[in-house]
Amino acid sequence: MTTATPPTIEVSEDATILMLQSSIDQAARRFQAAKRSLARDDGKPLYTDHAARLAAIQADADATFQAADARASALFQAAVAREERERRIDPIDKLTNDEIAYAGARQSFVREDCATLPLADLVLRVQDALADAPRSVQALWVRGVAARVRDLETRPQPITQQDRTAASTLHDLVRHARGRFVNERTITEAKRDQQEAAEFRADLVRRHHADTDAGAAYEAELRQRFRM
Repeated sequence: MTTATPPTIEVSEDATILMLQSSIDQAARRFQAAKRSLARDDGKPLYTDHAARLAAIQADADATFQAADARASALFQAAVAREERERRIDPIDKLTNDEIAYAGARQSFVREDCATLPLADLVLRVQDALADAPRSVQALWVRGVAARVRDLETRPQPITQQDRTAASTLHDLVRHARGRFVNERTITEAKRDQQEAAEFRADLVRRHHADTDAGAAYEAELRQRFRM
């Protein structure tokens, strides 16, 4: 009998941050409780190997904080990548099936113009297309001009000042036109996730300083250095 593979459950960044916060709260409570267990009522060490025991519970707390920071850092980088992916999206990927079919009949003509027209002429052609052409054809121009600009940027031989100016104009046209195909909600959510991860990491540093002996010593050093 074949065992069915359980479905993969995706956890949102909000839920992940909450779980990380919970793990930090638990680690802080464990650290404080373990530290109290090493001392007598008068505050003196209970064990002869007090330093080793304290170092062990400190290391356990540090490991939890470091793991949470690494996870939050990964969440931040993933959100940055989502935003960049959306901003660099190929407009063709945003077209409907009907739009793709319409663009397909014109793709070879647009590609040829993008690859062969003098840059100054290409600027004029692109400006007209982005002003009047259907959305699907605009997507073709964005893709084709982006390829032409990349080719210019990687070409070893120098280009004239006129071509350099035209290439800069084409770059700006493509960047602006690509914005018509971008999903602003995706970008907004990615930016929100970046902020939440960054704020969690900042709070994590503060908590680590406040909830561990090493952090307390560091905070005392800061207070002395800056007369806090």
